[in-house]
Amino acid sequence: FCELRPGLIGWTLLNLGCAVKEREVKGYTSLAMLLVNLSQGLYVWDACYHEEAILTTMDVTTDGFGFMLAFGDLAWVPFTYSIPARYLATHD
Repeated sequence: FCELRPGLIGWTLLNLGCAVKEREVKGYTSLAMLLVNLSQGLYVWDACYHEEAILTTMDVTTDGFGFMLAFGDLAWVPFTYSIPARYLATHD
């Protein structure tokens, strides 16, 4: 559970929040923001749909639960992967 869902769903929520922010600030949602949300949303949907495949990855089979999962998947993934949407929301 901690390997996939919280980080990726948080990433999607941050992207959607950036789209709302862009609409509030600029008065419209740009094509670039729509494409970022669509493509990254598709990636997240695919990962959640095929979640059972995560059980065969190296970090699950050999590393176990540690710093990478506790910090990386819960903080690094959503706040780093949403940088393109944050950039689009604040720049012209």
